[in-house]
Amino acid sequence: MTLSSLILPCLLVLLTPPALGVTTTKHTTPYGVITHTPAWRSRQLSHFADTIHYDQRWKYYFTDDGINWQLNFNDVITSPLTTDITSLIGVDRGLVRFENATGRVLRRGDDVAVNRVCKEEGQKGVVVVQALFAPTGPNDYGELMFFNENADDIEHTIRPGRFSVISFPCRQAYQWQYPAIGTQKGMGFIQYLFIEEGWVEQGKELNNSHEKLVLKPYVKLSESDLPITITSSFNLTISKPVFVIDDVFDEATLSELASHFIHSSTYIYNEEDDGGETDNVVFLTPHRTYDLVKTHVWGVLERVMEHITGRSGWYPYDVSNNLNEAWDHTRIHPDCFGRDEYTLLLYLNKEYQPGDLGGTVWYTEEDGKEIIGSVMNKLGRLAVFHCSIPHAARPPHAARRGPRLTFAVKVSQSKREAVLRAMAESGVVTDTEDMEEEEIEEKLRSELEGRLQGDVDRLEEEFKEMDDEFMEHFEKSFRDLLLSAGGKREKYHDKNEL
Repeated sequence: MTLSSLILPCLLVLLTPPALGVTTTKHTTPYGVITHTPAWRSRQLSHFADTIHYDQRWKYYFTDDGINWQLNFNDVITSPLTTDITSLIGVDRGLVRFENATGRVLRRGDDVAVNRVCKEEGQKGVVVVQALFAPTGPNDYGELMFFNENADDIEHTIRPGRFSVISFPCRQAYQWQYPAIGTQKGMGFIQYLFIEEGWVEQGKELNNSHEKLVLKPYVKLSESDLPITITSSFNLTISKPVFVIDDVFDEATLSELASHFIHSSTYIYNEEDDGGETDNVVFLTPHRTYDLVKTHVWGVLERVMEHITGRSGWYPYDVSNNLNEAWDHTRIHPDCFGRDEYTLLLYLNKEYQPGDLGGTVWYTEEDGKEIIGSVMNKLGRLAVFHCSIPHAARPPHAARRGPRLTFAVKVSQSKREAVLRAMAESGVVTDTEDMEEEEIEEKLRSELEGRLQGDVDRLEEEFKEMDDEFMEHFEKSFRDLLLSAGGKREKYHDKNEL
């Protein structure tokens, strides 16, 4: 028996028991839809759904079918699972080779296109789509359309449901309908590819490896080294300023940052409902502060902060690059409450022109009734603003293919405050505003005891000193462990080094 006898010609025929809810099409091209998954796989699929939501290895690719966010799933797909899948869809596992598995998210506004997974004429194989979460409303869209042989007319349309399985020949022309614009959440699924033995798939395998960003080392800069010229400013009268500064970074540094963030950075994906309390940035990459401060980039930002505030000692507590697409729904938010901190926002889109949108808007209040100012997205532009000012990112123009890229650095007035701030944001140490230094040390010690399993005793003398040397050691050695108790960002700190 050959694969051709199961796919006629290269068309999948389902051999699934009726109890699984098999649906086939009346057209000459049969498509398989399994509307229920056996209970023994539900728990694993729920785990996969959580992985898609919180994995920190998402990468942005310009793909042929227009679904650009992808996650390499090969390392979590076991041989028994692939055997189960081929058995479920009625294909002899011995006749096909598992090629790859990719986590994907179909989002509103994706630049979807008609595509064939297998590009080579006559190639035989099977694509299996396993939905993990999907829009559920009757007007949420998200269907999968199959085209005729010439790919010039639709033959059949299927709408996936949670845990449903869709299978079709790898040479079949298809196109996804992205979810409705009013649908905030995307559709998450795993796409498997099985190829008939003897064929070699020519497509590029997803690579989730992380290439380290190469930047010049840190140098303390003086006014003569880097004169600062403020392009514009506003909101100065109430001591919550916004400054716009252009051309403080050289072209090579900007190019390295932009290229790295779009091609090498791995992102976390999160479209969970947060009650409207955050900026609603769906894809971001946090970085470790102690990596940033070793680079020339921090030397420039440090010099900018000293120029606009007249104070030294500033230190970052939150470093990330954000990626926004035209259909994202960013929200008004402040970066802090009741603190004297600043945010520095660097724009990195080289190709953006006036009219391409993607800037930032600042408001008097979070209700958004009064705008105090805005800036245009311009390569190398640096917006520096007080952390308490409500603001919102603006998505790029829908006609421009490609995301809005920004690099955000939030700073406190000292290294000690920055470290405490980072831990407070992660839920490790809270309520330090009115505490004396001795109380903070005791709080740190008590929090660490249950997390570092004895390492606190080894650091007892360093805790007493609380000097810069200790704080640097504290950050580098234990920040990832501390953050592991408090949020989703900690798991990829070791993957996204500056």
